[in-house]
Amino acid sequence: AQLRHLTHSMVDMLAKDYRVIAIDRPGAGNSTRAKGSSAALSTQADIVGRFIRALSLENPLLVGHSMGGAVSLAVALDHPDLVRALVLIAPFTQVEYEPPEVLKPLMIRSPVVRHAVAWTVATPLAIINKDMMLAALFAPEQPVSDFATNGGALLGLRPQSFIGASEEIVALEDEFEYMTEMVSRYPSMTTPTWILYGKGDRILDYRRHGELTASQIPEARLELVDGGHMLPLTMPERAADIIRQTMAAT
Repeated sequence: AQLRHLTHSMVDMLAKDYRVIAIDRPGAGNSTRAKGSSAALSTQADIVGRFIRALSLENPLLVGHSMGGAVSLAVALDHPDLVRALVLIAPFTQVEYEPPEVLKPLMIRSPVVRHAVAWTVATPLAIINKDMMLAALFAPEQPVSDFATNGGALLGLRPQSFIGASEEIVALEDEFEYMTEMVSRYPSMTTPTWILYGKGDRILDYRRHGELTASQIPEARLELVDGGHMLPLTMPERAADIIRQTMAAT
């Protein structure tokens, strides 16, 4: 995921009333991951924590979509003093021993093979399979018309984007212990958390990653909608409204 999934319209709505900072996580969008650096959730959470401190942001609300939801939870757990509240949109929150079906092609453990695939067949195959990918990401909703440009999809076709996403998926395989420990800490969280999930999500199961997680976090609130995985693009008004309500309540 990348910041254009958020800036497509939701951020523009919020920026009328708040200071909004959208970031690409390392290896996503236009952000790079230093050679040899880890793609682990804990590392990404530390980077976001350092980012908040470097900009001297005072008690910000942290919003995370999909994998960004996992990183946001890790920030709140590892750096609770930095975050006033969380809004998690279709977040990845529970231990999964296999990636979603549509992401399995990213599970390439060898860096050599990963780079070879990225610079040869990854982009043509992504173009050939775009309808299947769009259906998995957006169904039961229709893809937004400008997903390729303003939604950032074309950025995801670059070899470096494939490499970054593959590194992240492979890193999750080595993080079962960290994710298990994260989940065990949910009951001790004091950070107000609002989770928005689509009941038709084909990437992550809303019952595990939404309902179960909301039952484990004491200060969590869950809202289910008739949508898919890309809610920041398909329901930006609802996501923005939840962020506004969370800001007002915290």
